[in-house]
Amino acid sequence: MRSDEGVSREAGRRGWGALPRRRVLTALATGTGVLLTAACGGATAVTGSVSAAASTTAARPATNATTASVTTAVTDTMQSSATGVAASASAASARPAAAGTATYLLQVSTGTELDQYRELAKRFTQQSGQPMEIAFATSGTALTKLETMVAGGDPPESTFLANWDMPNYATKGVLTPLDSLVARDKLDMNSFFAATVKLCHWTVNGADHLFALPRHPSPLALYYNSDLLKKQGTQPPDDTWTWDTLRQQAQKLTTPSTWGILAPYDIPYSLFPVVRSYGGDVLNSDWTKFTLDQSPGPETVQWIADLATKQLGAPPFSSLKSPSDATLFNQGKAALELQIYPNIGTLQSVAKGAFAFDIARLPKGPNGRVNRNVAGTYTLINGAKHADTGWEWLKFLVTKESMLFLASAGIIIPALKAAAQDPQFLNPPAPAPQVNRQVFLQALEEDTQIPEPGTPVYSQITAAIAKALVPVWNGQQDAKTALQSVGGAVDGLLATVSTAK
Repeated sequence: MRSDEGVSREAGRRGWGALPRRRVLTALATGTGVLLTAACGGATAVTGSVSAAASTTAARPATNATTASVTTAVTDTMQSSATGVAASASAASARPAAAGTATYLLQVSTGTELDQYRELAKRFTQQSGQPMEIAFATSGTALTKLETMVAGGDPPESTFLANWDMPNYATKGVLTPLDSLVARDKLDMNSFFAATVKLCHWTVNGADHLFALPRHPSPLALYYNSDLLKKQGTQPPDDTWTWDTLRQQAQKLTTPSTWGILAPYDIPYSLFPVVRSYGGDVLNSDWTKFTLDQSPGPETVQWIADLATKQLGAPPFSSLKSPSDATLFNQGKAALELQIYPNIGTLQSVAKGAFAFDIARLPKGPNGRVNRNVAGTYTLINGAKHADTGWEWLKFLVTKESMLFLASAGIIIPALKAAAQDPQFLNPPAPAPQVNRQVFLQALEEDTQIPEPGTPVYSQITAAIAKALVPVWNGQQDAKTALQSVGGAVDGLLATVSTAK
């Protein structure tokens, strides 16, 4: 899983969320708005910006605020009251335009995606006459950069946020509610996938608001090595497959030189949808209590562990570099894996046509076909100098043309239905792999989609669960014992959230 899902990969969750409202991360005292260039030895660019209005690369001014002044700035900015949210909502459509360059903060620092946003900024400026600057940061530092820019009084007009990061920033007043802007400009939110739009809403002080426009959804699908299935006389997965079918076929497809499946160890991305399809979940409905240790949670986790330790249809956990290690599938040595849409491009570049592959829907469990509900979103930042330009930029980014342009690199499934249903996305010409992309649209329209909890301590919770399950994956402890052992720690983390409100 790649790119902005790297944002999603927990690093981005370590922002303001775990802190009480009037506390501030001491990290905010350090300005990170300066462009750091990579050395010849291969250092990675961390933060910087490139303006569409000029051909030279320019850095966003670094803040020189002291710890005390940053604390004051963030405390003042982050007051989340009904008055503050209502004021920003009503003022959004009335704010006068200001001369100058607006900024979009991108959570990617190198590669195709950065190049695409540079091109989009250029097109936006050509069409609108409004200069747009692309600031950028690595996924692990982007939220810190956002916080620093806000604290320094020079926030970007807009930024990308993973859907689980959005509630925290919405609650703390960083994001501009978009309801009045959408109504004023008659932007049809029904033109996007409904489950994805749902993730763009959050309730602050009892009032529901739209705080983002959807960029992309990211459901899971079942990838399979067509050559290995054909060699073993196995029919491709179809809509009748259950998780038990998958287990049986994984055993059948395992040979001395290949594995049947890469077990879905990855937390939360592949493990939790399987648990939910059996009727279990990680937390209760109001995110106040750990429930994965309650049936059928332990039984489902044990079922996954047994794929490797008893059924011998999956490689040993200890042989993998990480729970999400897909190396064996990429090398043509595993027949099945659960993955997201950008994996098509990964296989194209890594496998280089060494084997044929295709994609099927997730298997069904007793609770039906359950998928994850995940989205990347575009947000408007409160207090920016050129808010009108920022809003025009967001609308430009969710046009069919912009969505298809981003999708052309294999990075996203467009959240706009007209773009996702376009042949340009579903059936791109060679050399793009000729696979069943329609599967992802079926998942969005037909699967039960469950979002990850929006609690700000969720990254700590998933880390604790992942650590507790290592001996389970290695066959050294049963799932029920391991999950019961971590339950108290998870409930303790959840309690810190309620006391911090």
